[in-house]
Amino acid sequence: MLGRIATNAAALAIAGLVAQLIFVSIEVAIARQLGQEDYGAFATVYVFAVTIWVSIDLGTSWRLIESGSRDPSTIAELLGTTAALKVIGLLLLWPVVAGGLVLLEYDSRIIVLFLIFFVYAVAISLQDSIAAAYTARQRMVINAAFQAGTPIAIAILVAVALMIGGDLYSVGFMYGLAGLGATTLWLVLVFRAERPRVRFASSGEILRGSYLYGISGFLSQLFYKSDVMLLSALAPIQQVGIYAAGYKLLDLAYKAPIISAKVVSPALFVQHQADVEQYGRSVDAFVRISTVAGIIPAIVCYLNAPLIIGLLFGPGFEEAALVLQVLSVSFVLKFVGGALQTVLTTRGQHRLRTAGLACSVGAGVAGHVLLIPTYGAVGAAFAVVGAETLLVLIYLVGIADAALRRLLGRRLAVAVVAGAAALTLAAVVGLGRIGASAVGLAACVGVLLAFGYLTSADLMVLRASVTGRKAGG
Repeated sequence: MLGRIATNAAALAIAGLVAQLIFVSIEVAIARQLGQEDYGAFATVYVFAVTIWVSIDLGTSWRLIESGSRDPSTIAELLGTTAALKVIGLLLLWPVVAGGLVLLEYDSRIIVLFLIFFVYAVAISLQDSIAAAYTARQRMVINAAFQAGTPIAIAILVAVALMIGGDLYSVGFMYGLAGLGATTLWLVLVFRAERPRVRFASSGEILRGSYLYGISGFLSQLFYKSDVMLLSALAPIQQVGIYAAGYKLLDLAYKAPIISAKVVSPALFVQHQADVEQYGRSVDAFVRISTVAGIIPAIVCYLNAPLIIGLLFGPGFEEAALVLQVLSVSFVLKFVGGALQTVLTTRGQHRLRTAGLACSVGAGVAGHVLLIPTYGAVGAAFAVVGAETLLVLIYLVGIADAALRRLLGRRLAVAVVAGAAALTLAAVVGLGRIGASAVGLAACVGVLLAFGYLTSADLMVLRASVTGRKAGG
């Protein structure tokens, strides 16, 4: 069991990193060749598409993971029924949203590209269901292969489109074609393995068990992506391109916690029922590891934002450096927030998770409406950081176990001190960007080690957590 978990975690981590690097490369190529406005249109449509396929998921993927982990015999019916519901939902919702974009007088490039993106939305939404089935069976290696394979296929086809002088719409068509091809192959594999079946009579029961997951998933999507939606409505489209360039690396911090949650949560669902003491130790280690994973890129991006943006996006995107500096704090907030979401969900406090997201979405939207008209992309970045800070505080305060809440609060306080020490020392020494980064990271690690923040025992606790064994037993 331990070997399987380790293999799953490593495979998903590597595939996730590969996939994100490929997607970043694709968008860099689009931005460089098509310019700020077309890149802004692409970023807007991508966010709308993702939001729609998250909304029609209705939490069914997480329901499949939870139920399938506990009783594998439920996978076939859950997979077949939820996949069918998703396709029907997309067929109904897509023309409604397209009509809304027309009525709201969005840029014509956004409307046309949105229509083209329908095939890609169908393909990726089905991939979520298939991945959930393999996650429930602890076979995430298959997920990892397609998680990396899909962006590779997209990159190849998009590169062809750009090399022959293709426009924005050609890029959208290639996304759909590549996504459909990868999904079709994956569907063949899952049909052989699970023999999914559709039973619409069970739809009501499925949705009653998944709606809280669905609400929180939709709110989470709004929370993380309302920035682009509101920028596209309240600011010139080139501001969307500037913001998307500054935000692009943050997708790592958005997706990595999702991957880690899917690796850890199936075992934690069971462990919380069987061994609460071990569960607490595992959660403590998980939150600390997640925090460290966010601090390192935050420091690097804050101190090197102009260099990073210049190397990736080139001339015309200089304003994105300030956006990246502001959003660098989000690396930590997203990793910590994702870990605390997993804590609340596996503790059975999903209503609090949903309520916290709702409050933070409202705060974020208010911040965007107030700041975007005056400050554009930078204003959106400040609104994001403010809303994410609020969300972390809500999650932390809401943990019902007082001892665990106090422990995690102390852990996060140490992380704040470590980050502040890193940036302060880097500013004081007055070295170049690379030298300042090295000094800052050394200061951060020094503070964390001084407080015993991360040790080899933490990794053993997590290993014991996912195998359901006592640490050291």
